[in-house]
Amino acid sequence: MKRLPLLLKGGVLLLLALLLLIPLSMVGNLVGERMARQHQVEAEIANSTASPQWLAGPLLTIRYTERWTEQKERQKSDGDKLWAETYETKRVARRVWRGYPQQLQMSGEMAVEPRYRGIFAAQVYHLNSTLSGHWQMPGLDQLPARDGSNITVDRVQVSLLVNDRKGFLNQPQLTLSAGGNQAKPQKLVFKPGSGLAGWDAGVHTDLPLLLPGKEASWQFDINLMLQGTSRFALVPLADNNQLALAGDWPHPSFDGQFLPLARAVENNQFNAEWQVTAMASSAQSELNRGLKEENLYLSNIQNMGVSLINPVSVYSNTDRALKYGFLFVGLTFASFLLYELLMRLRIHPVQYGLVGLAQALFFLLLLSLSEHLGFGSAYLLAMLCCVGLVGYYLASVLGSVSRGAVFAAALAGVYGMLYLLLQSEDYALLGGSLALFGLLAGAMALTRKLDWYRLESQLSRAQ
Repeated sequence: MKRLPLLLKGGVLLLLALLLLIPLSMVGNLVGERMARQHQVEAEIANSTASPQWLAGPLLTIRYTERWTEQKERQKSDGDKLWAETYETKRVARRVWRGYPQQLQMSGEMAVEPRYRGIFAAQVYHLNSTLSGHWQMPGLDQLPARDGSNITVDRVQVSLLVNDRKGFLNQPQLTLSAGGNQAKPQKLVFKPGSGLAGWDAGVHTDLPLLLPGKEASWQFDINLMLQGTSRFALVPLADNNQLALAGDWPHPSFDGQFLPLARAVENNQFNAEWQVTAMASSAQSELNRGLKEENLYLSNIQNMGVSLINPVSVYSNTDRALKYGFLFVGLTFASFLLYELLMRLRIHPVQYGLVGLAQALFFLLLLSLSEHLGFGSAYLLAMLCCVGLVGYYLASVLGSVSRGAVFAAALAGVYGMLYLLLQSEDYALLGGSLALFGLLAGAMALTRKLDWYRLESQLSRAQ
C-alpha cells in the first residue's frame, strides 16, 4: 500500500489529461465548422462568377443526309404459279460525323484575384487565350456512307464546350481560312449553346461552307476570354495538343492526367507547357461516347491543367496542429511530475489542470488569430500568450521565478518544434519521431539514478 500515493497521482493526472480532450475536441469541431464555411463561400462565389472550368474543343460536327435505293424481292402468285418480283425502295438516313483538329495550340494568361465574403475568400481567374490549329476537312466522298448513295450536307458546325457557360467574358470569334488558299479568311461569331445533344454549356457557330470534293486543310484561330474559380483544364481532343499557360499565382498545382513538360514558378508567377498526342489520350473516344449516350461530364474526361491552391490554409494547419494537442498536454504533465519528484515539490492536480487548459486555449487563439493575421503571425502571438501565462503562473506554483522561466522556455521550445513540423509536412513524421525519442532519452537520462522505491516510501511518509 505504500505505493498508492504515487500510483494514485499518476492515475489522477491521466484522467485529467483525458478530460482535457473535451476542450481540444471542441476546438477541433470549430475548425471543421470554419472549414465548412470556407467551402460554402467558395461555392457561393463560384455560383455568382463561374465554376472551375474544363474546356473541350473546337469540335467539328457535320450533319448530312444519305439517300440510297435498295432492291428487294417479293413473292407473287396467280394461283398456279409462284415467282419472285424485284422492286426498288428509296431509303433515307440522317447521320452525324465528328472531327477533331489535327493540331491544336492554346496559349493563355491567367489573372488571379481573390473575392471575399467577410473574412473568407475564393480565387477567381480571368483567362485571356487564343486557340489555333487546323482541321483536315473531309470531302463528300470521305463521309461514311454506302456505295452509290447520294449525300447532302445539312449543317457544318464548330463547337466549344466548357463546364460553366457563365464564364464567357467575350463573344468568341472564329477566323477560318483554307490552307494554301489566298482567299480572304472568314470571320464567324460564336453563338450561345454548344449545339450538341448531351452537353449544352458552350458556344457554337455554323460554317457557311460546302464540303469540297476531296479532303482539304482548314486553318482556324479562336480568341477566348474565360472566367472561372480555382481550376482550369483543357481536354486534349486534337491529334497533337500543345498548351502554354502563365499566371500570377505563387502556388499552382499542375494536375489532371498529364503533367507539363516544362514549368517554372518564381516571383509569384508561374509558366507551364504541356504536349499531349492522341496516342497517349483517350479523350476523343470518351467525348464521343458521352455525347452519344447524352451522359457527358467534362470533368470525367482526361485533361491537363492547373489548380490555384492555397498550401498554407489556416484551417488545415490548425487542424494538423490540433493532432498534437494531447501530446502537448501529456508532455507538460510528464515534465511537471518529473520535476515534482526530482525537486521534492508538491503540485496539486488543479494546478496541472489549469496549465492544461491554457494549452487547449492556445489552439483556440491560433484559430481565431490566424483568420486575421495569417498563420505564422498568429502562431507566434498565441504561443507568446500561452507561454507567458504559464510562465507567470508556474513562477508562483514552483516558488521561483527562475523555475517558472525554465518551464516557460521549455514549453516555447516544444511549440517551436511543432511549428517546424507543420511547415515541413514531408518530414513531419520523421521529425516528430526523432523529437519524441530525444525527449524520452532525456527523461531516462535524468532518472537513471533515481531510486523509485525509496521515493515512494518518502511520499508515503509525507502523506
